[in-house]
Amino acid sequence: MDLCQRASGSREGATRGHPKRRYWDVAHCDSLEPRIAFQVFDTVYNGGKPIVWLQQAVGTTPDGIFGPATLAALQRADPLKVVMRFNAYRLQYLGNLKNWPTFGHGWANRIAENLLKGGA
Repeated sequence: MDLCQRASGSREGATRGHPKRRYWDVAHCDSLEPRIAFQVFDTVYNGGKPIVWLQQAVGTTPDGIFGPATLAALQRADPLKVVMRFNAYRLQYLGNLKNWPTFGHGWANRIAENLLKGGA
């Protein structure tokens, strides 16, 4: 089973609801390139502004609504560039949180791992 299948919850349940329904489907991950979908899923699950960051990464209006313009821009975009830009916006956001001094090392390691997976 690959990483995206695990993330979408194809074999994993959760005590408070199935992750595919609660996170993957809400963020339209089935319509995204797998490397991008994983980044979005991870952010939806762990907190942040994934749709806004996707929109910023592809140069569309960052309104937080996943619509046809966002999808079309994502389909035209280079997935590696989207992954890099998405994670840059994520790091900027996390770095501005007041609890960065406590949790920042772990968050930075998580994003570094996501970048490595996204570049594979």
